[in-house]
Amino acid sequence: LLGTLAFGSYARHALEPDPRRGTPELRGIYWETVTAQAAAIAGADIVIMRHPQAAARIRAAFADLAGGA
Repeated sequence: LLGTLAFGSYARHALEPDPRRGTPELRGIYWETVTAQAAAIAGADIVIMRHPQAAARIRAAFADLAGGA
């Protein structure tokens, strides 16, 4: 259940103010997307996405890998 940690206990790091890293919301989206990509590369059959924009990004990445648009 690695995906539950993306916005779980480690999310506090994404919420720390740091203007060099963008807004906390955008960092959360990137965090969840990268976590899902890492899980998929490691062999996960299913990833559970909580943020709609992160889900859209991972769908686009999977479609790109499959040769679609």
